[in-house]
Amino acid sequence: MPRNQFSDLKSLLEDFADRLERGQQRISYVIDPGSFPTAKSSEAFHQQAAELCAKGILSARYEGRGFQSRISRLSPNDPNRLFTFIGREKAAEVVGPIVTELAGGSEPWESAVLEHIADAWLSKSKWRGMGAGDVAEVRLVQKIARALRSVEADQFDQRTLCSRCVGDSKYLENRWMHVFDYLFHDADQKPERSLRGLLEHFRVAKLGQPVFISGPFALNGMPIGPSVDYLGVAEGNLCLLSFVSQPAYVLSIENRTSFHRYAVETNTAKKGFIIYTGGQPSFNVQQLYRNALSQLPSEVPVFHWSDVDEGGLDIFTTIEELSPRVLPHLMSQDLAIRHGKPTRGKSGALVKGGVKLKPLAEFLAKAETYTLEQEVLDPVPPV
Repeated sequence: MPRNQFSDLKSLLEDFADRLERGQQRISYVIDPGSFPTAKSSEAFHQQAAELCAKGILSARYEGRGFQSRISRLSPNDPNRLFTFIGREKAAEVVGPIVTELAGGSEPWESAVLEHIADAWLSKSKWRGMGAGDVAEVRLVQKIARALRSVEADQFDQRTLCSRCVGDSKYLENRWMHVFDYLFHDADQKPERSLRGLLEHFRVAKLGQPVFISGPFALNGMPIGPSVDYLGVAEGNLCLLSFVSQPAYVLSIENRTSFHRYAVETNTAKKGFIIYTGGQPSFNVQQLYRNALSQLPSEVPVFHWSDVDEGGLDIFTTIEELSPRVLPHLMSQDLAIRHGKPTRGKSGALVKGGVKLKPLAEFLAKAETYTLEQEVLDPVPPV
């Protein structure tokens, strides 16, 4: 059915109400006789519309004469009675008190975003996917935004702040885009549009996972003895890392099981410096990685061991950006064919891995190829 043509009066009245709430002043629809499925439905529509015109709710234009006279155009005549007739509250009457409540205790920087939210709700639209019925969720966004703007924000880490403010320690991780838009709706200068950019702007800490390492290292000058298979180093202690002797090589490992086996079974003499990346290396892992390599001469070889799949190539690419001299360890087409699983290739592999893994990327992009999870292989030293 073409737009603005209705075969039942209820749909037409609801559309009138929607347009009135959006501020339209002149609303008039042509009533097309051909839009009705049956003569009976046409008769019912015209009879009901005539009754509403007689009550002053609608106004009509007719065509034809006598028994052939039919309504050709309808317009709303009395908006208030129209809303009452269809049992619907005006958006302004619903939204007004809600926005007034949201504005309670607001600061000047919030006025623009609150006005934007009100405009969206008055036009029956949503703000960041949330309508007037989601006001409880918007209040949580508002609470976090106000807390971040407070001078005490930098006294807490991210999860403690969220837990104390809204009772959900992971709230910012799940809703950071909403909070970002609330905070910087009308700002001329904005931080990087990311969770990290948001936290750094307000000096709120995000506690990272400890970095697991194995090898000939010391913390704050205290050597870690060979009886310790590996150690998890907290974020605040990463800068305290030093070497008690030059490692024979540096090896980063993607998978926790493979890291554990390597540290326990292969690196027993602590000749290699082994780093667990936990998949894509976090900020903490990258910080430790750079710090460690800065203390070692360039002749110390550097390796990385990941799964032979598109994700593994992606991780290797990240490591290569940190250390251009890194080489792949146990990542080859031959190993994938002998120990891996057949699968369909992914063209995305072609853009990962750089020059060093180009042959492997081409192999993984084939229509029929193989992938290899590194846990399948027993750990062996790279040199």
